[in-house]
Amino acid sequence: LSLDMDIGSIRKEDFPLPYFSEHLSRLAEKLLHGIGVEVLRGLPTASYSLAKSATIFCGIGAHLGSARSQNASGHILGHVRDMGADPNDTNTRIYQTNAPQTFHTDSADVVGLMCLCEAKDGGDSLLVSAETIYNEMRERRPDLLEKLFDPLATDRRGEVPEGMQPFLTIPPFCWYDDKLTVFYQRQYI
Repeated sequence: LSLDMDIGSIRKEDFPLPYFSEHLSRLAEKLLHGIGVEVLRGLPTASYSLAKSATIFCGIGAHLGSARSQNASGHILGHVRDMGADPNDTNTRIYQTNAPQTFHTDSADVVGLMCLCEAKDGGDSLLVSAETIYNEMRERRPDLLEKLFDPLATDRRGEVPEGMQPFLTIPPFCWYDDKLTVFYQRQYI
């Protein structure tokens, strides 16, 4: 695994997986048009360096799509761990603290997580289907569902592009290309 290149620029052609690429092709379809989630197990990350784990993660990811930055600094990978940051600081991302995360979305079509070190306490991930929420609300409370298509002010957490406001306005639910898209982070509203 000596790809002498930036991990964010890895393409699937750079990272051949002859015994796994067919599964990843089916997985991409499943993520975008099916159930939307899959857990892969068995990668012995404890025996890998951080750089090797990052390369493998981005190499597998390249079979599912194109890497996108996670923040204004252009980081391709973000480490979800308690870095001692204050969750009440408006420049802090909640994943840098020991505070529990509420249900939220990440700004991507596909999100990957790789566990490098199991947490002593916490660290569990819960998932919910946005389409199920939409369908249930359409059936039970269509009056409230309409409100989820109205823009909300969402804090940029100190990552403010020049000339822009410290928040963006975006609706939690939106239709794009006949697909329901969701952008939601309760702690930043």
